[in-house]
Amino acid sequence: MGKDLKGRELGPGIHQRKSGSYTARFTDRFGNRRSIYSSDLEELRKKFVEEQYKNEIGINVYSDKVTISEWFTEWMDTYKKNIVRESTFATYTQYFRSYIEPVLGKRKLDSVRSAEITKLLKSMKDGGFSYDTRNGVRIILQDMYNKAILNELAHKNPVAGVRVHRDERREVRYLSKVEQKEFFKCSNGTFYHNLFIVAVSTGMRIGEIAALTENDLDFGSRIIHVTKNLLYTKFEGDVKKTYKFGPPKTATSIRDVPMTDECMTALKDQIRLKRIVANRISARIPKGFEDLLFVTSVNTPLNDQDVTQAIRAVLRQINLTLDDCEQIESFSFHCFRHTFATRCFEVGMSPKVIQGLLGHAHQSMTMDLYTHLTDEKKEEELKKLPGVYDS
Repeated sequence: MGKDLKGRELGPGIHQRKSGSYTARFTDRFGNRRSIYSSDLEELRKKFVEEQYKNEIGINVYSDKVTISEWFTEWMDTYKKNIVRESTFATYTQYFRSYIEPVLGKRKLDSVRSAEITKLLKSMKDGGFSYDTRNGVRIILQDMYNKAILNELAHKNPVAGVRVHRDERREVRYLSKVEQKEFFKCSNGTFYHNLFIVAVSTGMRIGEIAALTENDLDFGSRIIHVTKNLLYTKFEGDVKKTYKFGPPKTATSIRDVPMTDECMTALKDQIRLKRIVANRISARIPKGFEDLLFVTSVNTPLNDQDVTQAIRAVLRQINLTLDDCEQIESFSFHCFRHTFATRCFEVGMSPKVIQGLLGHAHQSMTMDLYTHLTDEKKEEELKKLPGVYDS
């Protein structure tokens, strides 16, 4: 039992200090000694009861001594080490040390507010950092706080509700090499795998691929003849949406696209798959579209909704096997076109050649879409220049 300065009993854990103020101590559920102070005895007793109650039902947290940098180290060791890929582990470390720690590293976990996270991400955008980098920082912080809450080191997650938006004028969505590998490893064996392979190997639009027939393929010359586009839309006078053939998007979209080895294999596999689908009793073959190479499982022409659902199905399977921070962001079919162009830039293909492969009307369109890639390429090439003092 504790006593005051006059020797009177104050109750278990409560004492009066020589200064006249009061203190109450107890051991929390983490095994740590906690102290509460007040100059008013009744106020102290009230706080003492509240803190003990919170401790009993597990809603109190003690993050007053845990900094974000300290928690990052523990978070990485506990939740990421030997779980995520080594390259991912290195990326998390680099992002934290470069972008998060200088701004928030010394802050206590529970002291950071949502507005500060938003401000950090905004300053990164103003500094020219890409969507992928900014979103990577957001994902790291979000998972750190989710795990901190599970460990009762934070009351709430200040990253919840914070979003990073892509600048559609400057930042196109394309698959990284790791994402591309993961996606096609998972899609292999699915009904639309051949479609995805052809898309990422040629950069062709969905309407261009959906309009292909065997007559458009020249395996001897390894060429795909792009001459038409399949549309699914409601024209003037139509009662509902219907399928129609039309010309490609622009005059320059009429082109010959070379086949890679992977593309040729996928096209030959698709010819066999098409024959299987067409021979099914349940197959519905719309008049005028009997020869389409890429179709649905019931032999109907393809549209955006079909392929979007197929992509989502693959992503759901992939993300079930990945750590929360490694989840692949959703994307549209057009992302395959951007991914093809990105791979072309990465191997040093000239913008003029890429323009022709994509069927862009003007080279400026190609350059405007992939400015970030050409800028990176310029930096890489400049590094190859000898120093001014080199002989």
